[in-house]
Amino acid sequence: MTGDEVNDSPSLKRADVGIAMGQGGSDVAKDASDIILTDDNFASILNAIEEGRRIFDNIQKFVLHLLAENIAQATTLLVGLAFKDESSISVFPLSPVEILWFIMITSGMPDMGLGFEIAAPDIMQRPPQSLKRGVFTLEGMLDMLVYGFWTAALCLSSFVPVLFGFGDGDLGQGCNKTYSKACDTVFRARATCFACLTWFSLFLAWEMVSMRRSFFRMQPGSKRYFTQ
Repeated sequence: MTGDEVNDSPSLKRADVGIAMGQGGSDVAKDASDIILTDDNFASILNAIEEGRRIFDNIQKFVLHLLAENIAQATTLLVGLAFKDESSISVFPLSPVEILWFIMITSGMPDMGLGFEIAAPDIMQRPPQSLKRGVFTLEGMLDMLVYGFWTAALCLSSFVPVLFGFGDGDLGQGCNKTYSKACDTVFRARATCFACLTWFSLFLAWEMVSMRRSFFRMQPGSKRYFTQ
């Protein structure tokens, strides 16, 4: 709702978003409004809506990517408790240094990039967001779980063959704390798991650029692949 006179004040007050004119509006209308349009240009309202939708989309992308990777990492480590060495101590699929590197660098940098992503080409063709729905939508939480568990499954699928297929299956002893010749297979499997988790995180961030379109065709109307 937009208005500039005293008689517009009740409507501005009751509207979901009341916008008063900054140059030609009355003080009463400004006090009753939620937003004051300083240049009295209605095109600025469209620009503000587009920017607000862009910020909302980027927050969703940031949260979805961050939590999906956390689920993948936690699931990989929890399932990894089943791998026990000669002393019946669990051997971690990821070392503590790899975990810290993944959280601070591998996952953190793409998350920052998603936070500054430009608006999607079709962002103004979408219906308005429901006021009752926040960032954690049912669709978003489902995507978060699917991406997280699927990434964890792929990482474990790379860890196990290196350990038991290409390696001799020897988990050594004390491989969580130090390196020895007996831990060579474990360290190779960890490196493979870490490399896969890194690449999957980067590909997921690439996919998060558009929440609706295919990974291969993100620009509307394009007939070419990889049109990011």
